Amino acid sequence: MTGRARGTRPLGKGTKPDWLIPRRLDKANVHQAIQTYTRYVDDLKLGPVAALRGRDLLRELKRGKTGLPPYGGVSWFEAANRIMTDLVTLYGVRWLLTRKDLPFNSYDVQYGNEGNRSFDIEANSGKTRLAGEVFNVANSFLATKMRRTCQKLIGRGSACRYRPVLLNAESADRLNGVSGERIAVVSVDVRTGKCRLRRGDLGHPPHHRGEKELSCLIE
Repeated sequence: MTGRARGTRPLGKGTKPDWLIPRRLDKANVHQAIQTYTRYVDDLKLGPVAALRGRDLLRELKRGKTGLPPYGGVSWFEAANRIMTDLVTLYGVRWLLTRKDLPFNSYDVQYGNEGNRSFDIEANSGKTRLAGEVFNVANSFLATKMRRTCQKLIGRGSACRYRPVLLNAESADRLNGVSGERIAVVSVDVRTGKCRLRRGDLGHPPHHRGEKELSCLIE
């Protein structure tokens, strides 16, 4: 495909050759990225899978490949998980870009479970750095996922001034508290795109030795 936008590349394997989405999001492209992504996702259909019933349906959802971008090589269940996380990323970064208390003009992100970067979201402004993590998780896995995520930010992200965790609103609203570290928790509603700072403070000093180990309390 010619005329590819700078900072973009195909997201996943599928049958739609012009599926592109920026890995570097800023005020100039984030709205178009969200519009493109949501418009396509909202038009997704199960196709032949919709005619299945019972165990055949469950097996296909769990094991069959979607064959559709952006995640054509994975099951419907896995594709749904990745897409929902991508929506948290897109809406969350759009919200971060509106924050006047943050010094960053753009954010480098990864989608799905790419694992190409140290963190799901990264930003730099001079010597000031942001490291953030993103997930969309069921309530039953919230405590474990949150604890591991925050431990990662406390450890590998210790030099970063800003360390937000962006997650789906259904789970974020069950958090009772995050203690021992000033980890910011941002609630993201993937249906409406609305975000809010649920817990903590976006800005805080770098991690110092002697701070308590983080604990997550679930309501």
